[in-house]
Amino acid sequence: MPTLKSFVDFVSRERPAWTRSGSSLNMPERFSRESRMVTFVAHEHALSGGQNGVHTDHLLLALAENAQVGLLLQSSGVDIEQLRATVLSRQKADAVSYARDGVLPRTNFLHWAWHKAHDIADEESALLITPIHLYTATVRALQEFKDDAMLRVLGAGNS
Repeated sequence: MPTLKSFVDFVSRERPAWTRSGSSLNMPERFSRESRMVTFVAHEHALSGGQNGVHTDHLLLALAENAQVGLLLQSSGVDIEQLRATVLSRQKADAVSYARDGVLPRTNFLHWAWHKAHDIADEESALLITPIHLYTATVRALQEFKDDAMLRVLGAGNS
């Protein structure tokens, strides 16, 4: 599991094995430290899965590893192991070999989730964007994309 130290080490490396576009590391200023870590972990899930961008499933895996969101999921009756298994099986089914140039871009989904998390934080008059805001934005994305299978796993149904 990545830590804040591994995130700092990653960002401050002189010659990383691969680079990210500047915009992907330039997270919104209002992100809490935990939200920044969730985004970093989502990038790590994308890389380890051989994907060329961060998508809904990568963000869900990272959110499930966050203490706040993990507690929310457990208190809502979500089986986190089933969530992980569902995400990993979907990734295997969608596995594609990408020609990678060493850059993992910020994807449209990640940009969309950041924007929606801002809106949700604004609705709550929250100073910082927390992992809960990112989770809520992700569930809204799943609802908008009509991803009923994942919504069932999350217990979000048609809400």
